[in-house]
This record gives sequence, C-alpha cells and structure tokens, in this order.
Amino acid sequence: MNRFNLTFSGEILTGQDPAQAKLRFGKMFSIDDPVKLERFFSGQTIILRRDLERKAAAQYYHQLHQLGMVAALVNVTTKDTAKIVARTPQPPTQETPADSTATSNQPDSKPATPQPHFGGIEQTWAVSSSAVKRSPPARKSRTAAKASLQKTSPEKAALAEVARRKAQLEEKTRQAAEEVARQRAELEEIKRQQAEETARQQAELEEIKRQEAEETARQQAELEEIKRQEAEAAARIKTEALRRQVEAKRKSAERLRAAVEDLAAQQALRKEEKRKAASRKADQKALKAQQLRQQAEQAARNNLEQQRVDALERQKQAARNDAQQEGVAQKSAAELAQQTAPKPTKARVKTNLDTPQRKKDPASQAGSPAPSQRKRQLGEPNLYQLRPFRNTDDVRARAQQAQQRVRRSYTVGAIALTLLLIAGGSFFLRPADPVTTGADAIAIAPRSGPLLLAGNSLLVHDRGGNSINEITLDTLGLRELEAPLAFEDASILFALGRLTEDRADVAGGDVPQLLRCELALSKCQHFSPDLKDTSIAAFVINPLDGSLLLADRVAGQLLKTNHEGKILARASVAIPDHPVLRLHAGLLLMNSADGPAISVLRYEDNAFGQQLDEILLLPPIADTTELTAVGDFLWSAGSWWASLYNPETNRIGLYRFDADWNYLDPVVLAVNTGPLQLVSWGEKTLVNDPRKISIQRFNAQGTAEAPLISTQLEALITGQQRSADIAKLAWRGGLLLCALAAVLGFGFGYLQSLRRLVYKPCRERGAEPIDGYADALHWIDPVRNRTERLRRNSFSFGLLVLAALLMALGQGVTVWQLAALLIALSGPAIALLLLSRLPAGHIGILEDRLLLVDHTGMYHLAGGSSVQYRGPFLLIDDVAVFTGSLFLPAFSSPQVQTLVRPLATGGVKVDRNTLLVKLLQCRHPLAQGVIAMMTAVTAAAILLCLHGIF
Repeated sequence: MNRFNLTFSGEILTGQDPAQAKLRFGKMFSIDDPVKLERFFSGQTIILRRDLERKAAAQYYHQLHQLGMVAALVNVTTKDTAKIVARTPQPPTQETPADSTATSNQPDSKPATPQPHFGGIEQTWAVSSSAVKRSPPARKSRTAAKASLQKTSPEKAALAEVARRKAQLEEKTRQAAEEVARQRAELEEIKRQQAEETARQQAELEEIKRQEAEETARQQAELEEIKRQEAEAAARIKTEALRRQVEAKRKSAERLRAAVEDLAAQQALRKEEKRKAASRKADQKALKAQQLRQQAEQAARNNLEQQRVDALERQKQAARNDAQQEGVAQKSAAELAQQTAPKPTKARVKTNLDTPQRKKDPASQAGSPAPSQRKRQLGEPNLYQLRPFRNTDDVRARAQQAQQRVRRSYTVGAIALTLLLIAGGSFFLRPADPVTTGADAIAIAPRSGPLLLAGNSLLVHDRGGNSINEITLDTLGLRELEAPLAFEDASILFALGRLTEDRADVAGGDVPQLLRCELALSKCQHFSPDLKDTSIAAFVINPLDGSLLLADRVAGQLLKTNHEGKILARASVAIPDHPVLRLHAGLLLMNSADGPAISVLRYEDNAFGQQLDEILLLPPIADTTELTAVGDFLWSAGSWWASLYNPETNRIGLYRFDADWNYLDPVVLAVNTGPLQLVSWGEKTLVNDPRKISIQRFNAQGTAEAPLISTQLEALITGQQRSADIAKLAWRGGLLLCALAAVLGFGFGYLQSLRRLVYKPCRERGAEPIDGYADALHWIDPVRNRTERLRRNSFSFGLLVLAALLMALGQGVTVWQLAALLIALSGPAIALLLLSRLPAGHIGILEDRLLLVDHTGMYHLAGGSSVQYRGPFLLIDDVAVFTGSLFLPAFSSPQVQTLVRPLATGGVKVDRNTLLVKLLQCRHPLAQGVIAMMTAVTAAAILLCLHGIF
C-alpha cells in the first residue's frame, strides 16, 4: 500500500489574505509563537506529516486547501518521489534527520541536532534524493552510505559556499560596528558644539537683559519727569475747571429755571389729557356695563331654557329607568323560578373607553376572580384614565399637509436666503457712513473766535470759545469743503471745495477748487477761472495787498494771484506731500520736501519762487525718534511752533523754536495724538487733531492749558455716531433675521419632507379596546428609584455647570459670554426637568402582543410588524415609549430584555428619521428636551452675535 508525506512550502492561494491565512494555519496546528509560525512561510519545503495513508493524506490536503494553503503529497515508495525531493533546495544551515542518521557512525561526523516540533508537526526540511534512497524501505549499509557521501562533490561545494557566506557576514558585521563607532564619535562632537553654542547664547541673553534694564531705568526717569509736568498741567487745568464749573452752575441755574417753566406747562397739558382720558374711560365703563347687563340677561334666559330641557330629560330618563327595572325584576323572578342553584356571574369592568368590546377575553370565563378581587400589578396604569389611539381624518391627511408645508417652508427659506444674499452684498459693498471724529480744519476770524469745519457744517464760536452758530454747507451752496481755511476779513472765507452745481464730467469738476465765501450773505463762488485746471493743496493770503500765494502739488508749481484772481507769476519748486505756506517778515516759508527743514523763498513778482535758504530742524529728541519730515509750522506768541513726524511710523512731535529757529523746548502733547494743525489764537496756540473732539491749547511758554471743547462739535459727532450705529444695527439685525429665517425655513421644510415620507404609506389603525384584557395583561415593572436617580443626575449636572462657570470666570470671559454660557447650559437642565416631571409611560404584554402607554395616557395594542423599534424606543403608530438607559432609567432592564425585546425584534426596525418624526409627533419628553437644548444653544449663539453687533 502506498504511503505519503505531506509537504508545505509557504505558498498561499490567490485571493487569500496572507495574514488571515497564517492565523488559520497556526490555529490548525496550535502554533502560538509568531517567529515559529513565520518559519513555515519562508519558502522552504517542510514535511508536515510523514508516512500517511492515502485517506489521511487526502484529508490533510483538503483541510489545508480550505485554509487557503497550497500543499503537496509526496509518495515515499516510488522513484518519482526521489526525483521530486532531489529538485527541492536544501537549507544550508540545517540537517535532515535522515542525513544525521546516515552520518552518525562516521569518524568525522558531528552529533545530530534535534529537530523542533510545533503543535504536533514534525518539522523536517526536504531531503535530497540520496536521503530518500536511504529511507527504511531501501536502507543501505553504513559503508555504502559513507562512500556515497564522499562521491557527492556538489555537497562539499555547498559547504564551501556556506563558509564563504559566513566570512562575508562577519566582515559586514565588523564594518557595521566600525560605522556605529564613527557615528557615536560624530554625535559626541555635535553635542559638544551644541553645548558651546548654548553657553554663547546664554551670555548674549545676559547682555541683552542688562541693556534692557538700563533702558528701563532711563525710561523710568523720563516717565517721572513727564509725570511731574503732567501734575503741574493738572493743577492748572483744575483751576480752569473750577472757573468753568462756576460758569456752568450759573448756566445750569438758568436752564433749571427754563426747565421749571417747561415742566409747569407740561403738567398742565398732562392734566388736560388725564381729564380727557378719564372722560373716555367713564364712557367705556358705561358701555361695558351695558354690554354686561345684556349678556347677563341673555345668560339668564339660556339658563332657564336649559333647566327646562334638563327637567324634561330627567323625567324621560326616570320613566325609562322605571320600565327597565320592572322588566329586569320580572326577568330575574322568572330565572330564579327556573334555576335550582345560583350560577357564578362575571362582573364587567367599566372604563371611559367609548369603543365597544370586540371579543370576549378568555381570562374572564367562569371561575375567574372578579376584577375587584384582582391584585394590582406594579407597573399597571389606571385603566380608567387611558385613551386609545384613533386613526382620524387628521391622521390620514398628515402626508398631504406635510407636502404643503414643505413647499411653503422652502419658499420662505429661498426668499429669506435671496434677501440675505442681496442685503449682505449691499452691506459689504456699500461705502462706510462718514462719521465726524473731530474738527477737520480751524480758522480764526479777525476780532472773533474759532471757526471749525466738521463734516458738512461750519461751527462758529465767539472770542471765549463758546458755540454761537452752525452753518451747513447746503446753505452756502457747497457740496464739499476741505482744509485749509483762511479769513480775508471777518466775513470773507477762502477754502478748498466744490460747489453744488459743479459736475464731475467737466474739466476740474472733480478736483477741489479755491472758493471765496461770503458768510454774511451765505454765498460761495470760484475765486478765479484761471485756477480751474490746477490742484491747489495749500495757499496763504498776503494781508498787505490781498494777493494769494498757492501751491500746486500735482504740477509742482508755486502760483501768485492778485486780489481778483489773475495769475501774476509761476515758479517750479519741489512741493511736499502736505505743503504748508506761511508769510513772515517779507519772506515765504514752506516745509521742505527733502527732509525736516523749512524752505525760505521769495514771493516778489520779479524773483518769485527763488529759494534763499533751507533751515534744518533737528531737535535733540527728534534725532532719536527719527522724525524726518515737517508737518505744520506756525509763528505764534513770539516763537516758532513746528511739528515733525515720521512718514513710515506716523510718529509725531511738537517743538518750539525762537525767531532764529534755535531749538527751545518740546511741547508735551496728549497721548495718541495724530496729525496736527497749528492755529494761532491771540497769545494761545491751538493744536488740532482731526481724530479727537478736544482741541489742545497751549500758552506762550508751551504749557498745556484747558482744551477747547465745542459743544456743537460734541452734539454733531454724537448725532452722527448714533445714526451710524443705528444704521449698522439695522443692517446687521436684518441680516441676522434673514439668516435665521433661511435656516428655520429650510430646516422646517426638511423636517416636513421627512414627515411626508413617514406618513405617506398611511398604515395607521385605531387601537383595540382593552376592557376585557385587564386580567391577562402582564405589566413591566418600572424602575423603583427613577426619581432619585434623575435627581442625582441633575445634581451631577449642576456640579458640572458650576465647574464650567468657575473655569469661565477664571479665563476672564465677558458678561455677554457668561450669559451665553448660562443660556446654553440651561438646555440640558430643562431636559432633565421635563424627564423628571413627566411619566415614563407603561409597557404591557398580552401573549405575543405589546401594549404601549405613552406619557400622555394614550395607548395602542399591536404585535408583529405593527410594532416598530430602534434602540431603547418602542413605537406603535403615534404611541412611543422609551425603555430607559444607564443615565435615564425608565423600566426594569432584565424584564425589558427577557420579555419585551423578543416581541419588539419581531417587528420592524425603523431608521433615525422615522424615529425623529414619531417622537416629535407624540411630543415625547426626550424630543422636548432635545428641542430645549437646541433652542438654548441657538439662543446663546444669537446672544453672542448680538454682542458682536452691539
């Protein structure tokens, strides 16, 4: 009989997962060691089983093929076996048991190495053809085996190859060790260099800290000096403030007297309105009393009629009852006469269910105890308070109603989204509302006070700086007015601007022109038609002959005109970006375009524009701050005032110089002072920042005094800011409302589309009456400590809320953010409150059917495919019951798993959308809680948006 060896070379069938195939192979042969398991898949042929019969060998081969392995059966008794094994390569480092047996008696042979066994597998590498011939059926003598071994020169060559490979391996190992040593040395060198670099950086850091300490000490000294100067200025300001307080008290007394008079007039008016209101109220009371009297008479008549009808009904009912009682008595007497013994009767349980009983309950047959004697179950509800689910016309029309609501909701959402896109684009593309922040320009009228240009108004003040008048640009026929402003006399004002009739499509219509305005006549006109094509950036009036000197920055020219506007002379000079022209001692002064300097020019007709000198302004402090340009300069109170600034950083400084431009001292400005305009007002110098309401005022020595604050300017800025804020709030509020309308429209439409899909099949049916099933129903026990567990959950949530609030307060959140957090956390609190206040419902079992009673007392009885479930929820039409979870207990979990779950799984598992629609339809407490949480989060987000808006 043929015998077979089962061999395996690690080959896996195509399409099999190698990792899974190896795991199945190891499980079959009980191989737990991954290293040992991997040796079977090294590609070398291994004999798994030896000397197997044909049936056993075929069984092993079939099992390996099912596992996804490619095995081979080798016949150990034929010559073909020797040929197959001879073609199989041998591992150079392992000996087969047959070889060790054959060479064990040789003089130079070594002890045979025992072969490992893995899970009952005899691991034997495939032997050569000579080894197969030396198998027990064809074993030769030891002398013949030795001679055969000496003749096999290929085996010696293989041993030599093994030795050569071993030498190569040792050489590679030595080279790897040398490489590791070299890398370690390089690593030590890198660490040493890093340590030196760290020490150097530490020294540099110490030097930087020392320099910073010195700089801090110097700045501290400068700060102390500034504080001293500010204290002196504050004392002076306080004195001035006291004087102004006295004046303010006097004015407030006058205003109070006027207010008292107004109040008296208002009280008289209110008394008259109260008298009229009382008269109207009396008339209304009389009319109401008449209506009540008529209603009482009608109610009395209705009551009498109803009493008469009720009396007739009671008489008829009494007559019917008497007749029924007489008939029942006669029938009972006849039955008693016919019967020899009384029979047990069944007491019928009456409820408020209006549907008649369809079938007789087997539990109510003769011999069963009366309902009054039945013991009430733990989870049983009050049957008298239950109401059945009814398949009404409204229930059947839900799908059609949902379709209509889908169309309306999507229409509203699309309209809101369209409005949102249009309004949003208009909001982001519209120009910002111009809001005045301060006086754009100041001019001092002769023998009068300051004139302020603020937005579209000219604010007139008296010599004391009090507001006396406001002139709008519309009354002057102006569309726009710009700085600079200059008075020719008390009523003639020169300025740059545009008239109302100027058009942008004509030459010069879009460029500010030099205008001459007569304030007394409220009239403005172009100064000269010869200047229509020029871009005037600055001008100055010569008080001796009324001529004007102008700077054209675009053309790079200085121009001179007479009093009538005729151009007398031109000169090409370097004009700075913001030119300033001043006349002093018969010379024309202009800030230089090349640096912090003043250009001295001539303005005579025959030598117009010739530069005489360049005065360089280099205050000591300005050297360190790199103030490289001159802004405005002015001769005021016996000294020159000049502002220097840095065009890149916009840093500004104000300094005083004597008549020969020798540096005197710096002028301390208010914090965050921006671009400056210098104006001489008698012995005072006004420093105007267009970004601020208050105008700084300095005396002749450069000491700050009480600032000039215009009440008209304050009122103007406040009104514009309020209007801009209201417009911004209206835009943002409208955008927010459109966004909410779009979200609600599409969200409600999507919910109604789900509702339409759920109720489209119209599978609802009315509930069966349960009058006769009271004794046969088995009720699931509710969780006994449900209230206490929900209370513990609420307490834990309260601690979580407290921790969140403490963390928020620790992070320094604002009041709005804290309010939003409280609103967001109120959602889960409301959900827990709803769950604790509303009942969990009831679950009853009637043979193979479920009776579900929801939190409102509505019940439904069904089984099989009429029952729907998903997770812990059970549904029968509109009746939904939550069976409970770990944190929200409801019913006994063992009873639910053993009694309810098998019946529920026989029904239909619904998707999340159906569950959502059903829970919202029955207003389940969990659905209400989720809505409360979503509403709270939405309200918190809206509050944060409103905070951003406001």
